[in-house]
Amino acid sequence: MGTKRQQGSALLISCIIVAAVALVGCFYFQNVLADIFLLTGAAVLWILFFRQQKKGENVRELLYRELMFDALSNNVDDIFVMLDSETWQVDYISPNVERLLGFPQADVKANICLLGEGTTDGQTPVTREELAAIPTHSCRRWYRERLHNHTGEHRWYRETVYREELQGRSKLVIVMSDRTQERKMNQNLQDALEAAKSANEAKSHFLANMSHDIRTPMNAIIGFTSLAAAHIDNTEQVQDYLAKITTSSNHLLSLINDVLDMSRIESGKVKIEEKETSLPEVMHDLKTIVQSDIASKQLEFYIDTADVVNENVLCDKLRLNQVLLNLLSNAMKFTMPGGIVSVRVIQKGAASEGRASYDFQV
Repeated sequence: MGTKRQQGSALLISCIIVAAVALVGCFYFQNVLADIFLLTGAAVLWILFFRQQKKGENVRELLYRELMFDALSNNVDDIFVMLDSETWQVDYISPNVERLLGFPQADVKANICLLGEGTTDGQTPVTREELAAIPTHSCRRWYRERLHNHTGEHRWYRETVYREELQGRSKLVIVMSDRTQERKMNQNLQDALEAAKSANEAKSHFLANMSHDIRTPMNAIIGFTSLAAAHIDNTEQVQDYLAKITTSSNHLLSLINDVLDMSRIESGKVKIEEKETSLPEVMHDLKTIVQSDIASKQLEFYIDTADVVNENVLCDKLRLNQVLLNLLSNAMKFTMPGGIVSVRVIQKGAASEGRASYDFQV
C-alpha cells in the first residue's frame, strides 16, 4: 500500500509540473506556440498516466501470480525456496513450510539456516560452500530424513537444489519433496514380499517333511494289502492285516489333514492338540506302521516299555508318532540287513503331581 501511495504522489507532482509549464507557455506565447505547448503538455500527461497504469497492472499481475502460487503450494507436499546465492537473502518461500516442517514461513525467510535443523542423527546439513559449488544450470539432489519441528514425526524428503541466472543474479532454487508416503508404501511392499517368501519357504519345508512322513504309512498299507491278497482264504489272518491297514490309514489321514491346513503351512507353526493317549497303544501302532519296512529290509524290531508305570498320558499323538517314525526311518535307513532296531520308553520318577518325564530312545 505504501508503494502505491508513493507512486500516486509522484504522478500527481508530475502532472502539476507539466500543467504549470503548459500554462507558462500559453502566457508568454500567442496562437500556434500556445497550442503547441498545450498539446505537448497533454501528450506528456497522457504518457505519464499510461505508464503509471501499466505499472499498476504489472504489480497487480505479480501479486495475483504470487497468490496463485501460494494457494497451489499450500495443497501439495513440495516446499519451494528461492534465494540469492551471494547474499543468501530469501526471495520466496512457499507457505506450506510450516505444515510440512513446523517452521513459520516468516522465520525461515528471515533465517534460511532453519532448514538445516531437524535432520536425524548422522545426517549433516548441507553447507553454503557445497551449495556455492553447484555450477550454473545444474542441480544437486539427495534424500534426507527429517523430524517435524512441532510433532517430532519422522518424514523423508527428496531435496533438489538448482542454480540459475535470473536478471543477472545467481539464484538457488530449492525444492523439498515429501516422499514419506512413497517410502512407507515401498516398505510395505518390501515387507509383503518378505512375508510371501517366508510363507513359500515354510510351505516347501513343510511339504518336504510331510512327504517323508507320508511314505512310511503308505508302505505299510501297500505291504499289508499285498499280504491280505496273498492269504485271502485265511480269514483270521486277513482280518489282522486289515486291522493293521486301518491303523496305518488313520495315521495317513491325520497327516493329509495337516497338509490340507494351508494356514498352518503358511505360518510355519504347528498346533499341538493334547489328548489322553495310551503309550502302549502308540507303540503298537508304531510297530504296525513300520513292520512292512522292517520285513523288507530284513531287520529285527523290538519295543521295550517295561519301565513305564503311568501308561496313560496327555500328548499330541500325531506329533509323537511323527517324531518316532522319523527317528525309526533314519534308524532303518542306516542299519544293515540282519541288524536290530529298537524303541525303549523310560519313565523317570513317579507322577506324584500328575507330571512325569519320559525318555524315548531309538
